[in-house]
Amino acid sequence: MLDVMLWSERSTSFPAEDIHKDGQASPRIVIFVGTLVKSFGGMSLSGGSSCKWYINPKVPEAKRLMASAKAVHEPITWVDSAGSSQQKKPAEEKKVSEILNLNPFECQKNEFLVTVTVKKIDGSWWYSACKKCMKTAKRHGDSYKCTNSKCGAIGVPSQRFKLSILARDKTGDTDFIVFGRQAQRLVKKITDTLVADNPAGFIPDELTTLLERTNTWSDSFTYSTTDSDNITFQVNAVVGEVNDGGAVIPATPGASQTSSIMFSGGAGTSLQNTNQSVML
Repeated sequence: MLDVMLWSERSTSFPAEDIHKDGQASPRIVIFVGTLVKSFGGMSLSGGSSCKWYINPKVPEAKRLMASAKAVHEPITWVDSAGSSQQKKPAEEKKVSEILNLNPFECQKNEFLVTVTVKKIDGSWWYSACKKCMKTAKRHGDSYKCTNSKCGAIGVPSQRFKLSILARDKTGDTDFIVFGRQAQRLVKKITDTLVADNPAGFIPDELTTLLERTNTWSDSFTYSTTDSDNITFQVNAVVGEVNDGGAVIPATPGASQTSSIMFSGGAGTSLQNTNQSVML
């Protein structure tokens, strides 16, 4: 049995409710095409924008499978999203290769302690943030408006850190996002000061000095990972910097800053609703 994970628009287009309803009385045969084989703690199929499906297709293979499935049919069960129901667990020490091999749907709320070396920092290192919900705010006449449809606040935004970092250990590399105060703990300056002191599009020295530094972070999957099939981790806490002797020097607190559906294989069938850069 294989898990099949549908991402982004494909997950919202799939008629999960209809299949669940019709699957109470008889089996539902679904053929997925345009999928990729993934390994999230085990082999699975991943369906992105090119994925299509055919429900109870009239082809010989599907007819034979239907005939055999009817004899052992069990109603399809609906399983609540693992990400919304899962209890938060204490952070576990992991290697990069280990967190990349985890299933983001099942581990979305888990936190991991990783010790990684910064290799690249994206040139877009801050954004205009809505003061109400911290989402991106964009020009709206003479003011700014929050792009979050559930907020829509209009007003003067704050300037907030958003560092996009490629970091690695001996087992591999991956992308991390560091927001707000956690980024400030790394940079040791507030966003407003750096924005005022540096021209647009310039990467300040305070950021470039982070390159080749090794840090221990507590991180988790970003919510966009389960929407886009692009695995990224958010740094929730900067634990400290690793010195030449291998010891972790605890990070000092920064100053206050104003600025998918998954089909699970197993004994039964279930549905889960789940610019410029610098580098060395």
